[in-house]
Amino acid sequence: MDLESAMSLHLKLLDSLVTVEDRSLRKIQAMAQCAGPSDEGPPMPISALEELGLGITSMAGHLQYALSIHVHVDTPEAWETAHYLKEEAEGEARILYVGRAVAQATTAGAAPTLPLRPGLSVGHEKVTYGTLGAFVASSRHSDGIRFLSNNHVLAACDRGIRGDDILQPGPHQGGRAPRSRIGALDEKEELHRDGVTPNTMDAALCLLDGDVSFDLGELGGLSASIPPPVAVIGSQVSKVGSTTDRTTGTVIDIGFSTKLWYQGEGYLRFDDLMVVAGKVGQRFSRGGDSGALVFRPDSREPVGLHIGGTELDETRGIPVSYVAPLEPILKKLRVTLIS
Repeated sequence: MDLESAMSLHLKLLDSLVTVEDRSLRKIQAMAQCAGPSDEGPPMPISALEELGLGITSMAGHLQYALSIHVHVDTPEAWETAHYLKEEAEGEARILYVGRAVAQATTAGAAPTLPLRPGLSVGHEKVTYGTLGAFVASSRHSDGIRFLSNNHVLAACDRGIRGDDILQPGPHQGGRAPRSRIGALDEKEELHRDGVTPNTMDAALCLLDGDVSFDLGELGGLSASIPPPVAVIGSQVSKVGSTTDRTTGTVIDIGFSTKLWYQGEGYLRFDDLMVVAGKVGQRFSRGGDSGALVFRPDSREPVGLHIGGTELDETRGIPVSYVAPLEPILKKLRVTLIS
C-alpha cells in the first residue's frame, strides 16, 4: 500500500485498540523509574494498546508501506490480536515480538566526570539516572547553558520542581548533593498520565551551574539545521548513551503508537515515535541510555531523543528502542542545539 493508505489504516486500527477495554493480558511494560528503585511490576493491562504497538514500516525496498505490529508479551491473547490486525490489513503487515519495553535506567557504578559531555550519566537528585543528551541554548533566556534529556531522568516524571539539584553521576551511580550537583532542573514538558491523551515527547532541561565546564564530545560538529530533519524508514542512526556508549541502528518504523509503563505513574500513551533496531548482535540501547540524542552518522543531522527500549533476549525476538522526533521537542522548549 502507499504511505497515505498505510497512515489511514494505522489511525483506524489504533482507534480500535484504544477503545478495547477489560483485557486480561500482560502487556507493554515500559518501566520508567519515576519514584526510585522498585521491584514492583506493572498491573494487569486494561487495554489492547498496552500489549501491542502500532506503526508504519516499509516493504519491497521502501517502495511500499505496511502496518508494523509489535507484540510486547508472549500470550495467546496478544498473538491473537496481532494476527487479527494483520488480517484487517489484508496481510500487508509485519509482526515483531519485541518483549517488555523499559524507560532505560540502571544501577551500575560510575565516577564523576568533568568537563561534562553528551553520553554521561545524569539524574534528578531524588530518583535514578539516564543520559545527558545534548547541550542547548535558550531563545528566551541568556542566563547560561542548558542540556536536554528526558523528563523521567531530570524531572522525576514531573515530581521535580524548577531549581531541584541535577547530579552527575546520577544518584544510583553514587551521585549525592551537594558534591555531585552540576545544575538545576529548568523547563520540562509535562507528561500526560491518563493513559488516553497521547504524549509525543519525554523531555526536560537542566540549567548548568556557572562553574561547570562542558565539551561537545562526539556530538561536536552536528548539523544545526532548523528545523531538524525527520528520519525516514531505513535511515541509519547513532546515539551516545551512558551505558552502551556509541551504537548504530536502523529506523524500522515511524508514526509508532503504544503505551509505556512508568513506575509510580502507570501506563502512559505515546504517539508518533520512531522505532530503532540495533545491528545484528548489538542492541541500540540498554538501561541507563534514556535521554540520549539520536543522530544520522553520515550527515551528522540530529533527529530524535531516546526514550526507552525493550530488554528482550535476542534469541527470543528483536529488541528495539523508542525515539521521539527532535523538532517538536526543540520547538516546545524553545531551544537550539549547540554544535
